[in-house]
This record gives sequence, C-alpha cells and structure tokens, in this order.
Amino acid sequence: MAWKITESVLEEAEALNVAGDVAGAYQVLAEAGDFYSQGAQVVIEEINAPVSIFARIVQVHWDRVVPGARQRVFMDVGKLHQKQYLELIRPEKSGLDENGEQLYLLPNSIQIENSYREALLAYDLPALTTVDSMFSLIDRNLELGEGPLYAAIRNTGVVDITWAHMLNPELEDTRIRYDSDVFINDPIEPFKEIVKTVAALLMAAYEQSDVAFKLAALELFQLVADAIGDVLPQMSGLEEPQATSLTAGLLLSIDDSMTDERMMRILDALTLGDNDGHLDEIRDLEWLTRNIERALTGTDPGPYADKEELYAAATNLLMTISSNDALNYKLIDLFDLTQENLANAASQDNPKKTRWTA
Repeated sequence: MAWKITESVLEEAEALNVAGDVAGAYQVLAEAGDFYSQGAQVVIEEINAPVSIFARIVQVHWDRVVPGARQRVFMDVGKLHQKQYLELIRPEKSGLDENGEQLYLLPNSIQIENSYREALLAYDLPALTTVDSMFSLIDRNLELGEGPLYAAIRNTGVVDITWAHMLNPELEDTRIRYDSDVFINDPIEPFKEIVKTVAALLMAAYEQSDVAFKLAALELFQLVADAIGDVLPQMSGLEEPQATSLTAGLLLSIDDSMTDERMMRILDALTLGDNDGHLDEIRDLEWLTRNIERALTGTDPGPYADKEELYAAATNLLMTISSNDALNYKLIDLFDLTQENLANAASQDNPKKTRWTA
C-alpha cells in the first residue's frame, strides 16, 4: 500500500463525494493504497448494522454521547469530513509516478482529527462524538499531562497511543502523529469517557444478546490498559476485563463528576485492598454490586451463583442508575485510600442520606 495517490484517483474520489457516495469515494482511495480510507469505508458502510469491532465502537459511542445524532447526521458529518480530507490532499503535490501522472501526499493523523472535529462542530455536535478525541487526549497526556498519575506512567516508558491502529492496524507510521493539540480546548476527560463507552458496549452486548459488542468493549478497554501499563496493576494483563469495566462503569454512574485521576485511584485502591495481595476483579465487582443493591433495596442479594449472574446483575444496575436521575449516588472523596474509607465509599446525595458499607 502507499501514502500517495494519483490525480485521476483524487478526481474520481472528489466526484463521488460531490454525488454523496461517501463509501464509494473511500473505496476508490482504499483501492489506490489509502489505509485510512480502507478503515473509514468499513465504518461508513456498517454504521447502522456493524460487523467489525471498530464500527461497533463508533456506533455505540455516537449513541452514548449524542443519542439520535447517528440516525440524523452521521452520513452528513462523514461527507463533510471526507470533502475536507480531499481538500487536504489537493495542494500536497509530491512528484510524478512512472507514467508521468501527478502524485499527492495523503493527510496525517492530526490533519484527520482536525477535519473530523470541524465537521462535528459544523453540525453542532461536541468534539467528544469522535472516538479519536479520547485517544488523542490520552496520548497527549501520557507525555505532557500534569500530576502524579501521568508522571508515573511516563516512568514506565509508555508515551504514545493512537486511534489510527484501532481503525486500521496497517496505517502507515509515516502518517501517524502524536501529542496532538486538536482537542485540548474541548471539555473531555478521556479515561472516564472511554470507560463509559466500554460500559455502553457491554450493555449493548447484554441487551442484544450479541457477544461481538462484548469483544468490542474488551478491545477498547485493553487498548487503554496497554497504555497504562504497570501503573495500575489490575489494568494490565487483565484476566477479567469485563468485570473491571463494569466496576468502573458503576462508579461513574454513581458519580458522573469523577475525574480521570480519581477514578484510577479508586480502581487501584480496590485492588490494593485485597487481603491476599492478588488481583481479584470479580471480588471488586461483587462488592460494589451487592452494596449498591443494598442501598437501593435495603436488602443484600447475597453471593451471586456465578460470574455470568454477577455480570448480568451489574449490567442491570448500570442501566437502572444511568437512566434514572433520582438514583444519583455520590462517592465520598477518597484522598486517604484506606480500607475503612473504601468500606464507606458512597453516600446518597438526597434527603435520605443513606450510607452503605461492605
């Protein structure tokens, strides 16, 4: 494959874009060697009936961030982005091919991010609507973010992560740029938003009885886990990433104002509180699920029969809390991460002021 295209390919793609055939334009570019267009074509074609993992992630993420927007304007945003993508190519002349035809350089990942962000804003959608925004900001924070969390991550040697390899693992390294500032002025907490999308994918798997959404959730979660490395032991080499994802999703449903840093401290503290010193994502999720059930119903459901029953109970809770503003439980601030504090980790921010313990 290549990172240059010819004049004739560019003209054909431009004509198809004007005609509204976004998938067709991407296909022409993909057949000419554009790996980005290869991945984008799949998403465009599958967005309403996804088959690939990335198309499932995009569908669920759009529906979570701006419900209804996918059905209304996804293709309009895609067409505008593609038009801008082609406009980025047009001035980038780069010599002639062996037949004397003009060659053009393809856009890099930062140019692609900026184009999609502008297309979203043109339709009054937040920049968070693109999955790229979360990974772009995590990548920037890995190298430039302030605070002890990112300093610790940098000490592990992990400084780069990209959405591009999730779209298409074969996208040329020459086109990938890191430490992008495209989304730095958008109010996005990337780790928290990724956890929410992971939780939404798990809910989609449960609601639709479609294990492929679960695989998409694990793929998305593991990409973040790989970047975090050894800073939070439970998030690298996970044996039960679905349990950890549901735990994080429940914490966020209880307190949507939680910052990335605080979320990661709490997840870390749950693991560090294990009596045997070993990772136990199932124990963490069962502890949280049983105590939320106790807070909501006044009764302890007792141990769950097996892992799948626990996952179903946690998913039902996540759906219930997320869809009912009256169940907006707030976590107490856990600066002193002791087991005693963890055992009294939440209070209900309403007149009942119910507290729950392990």
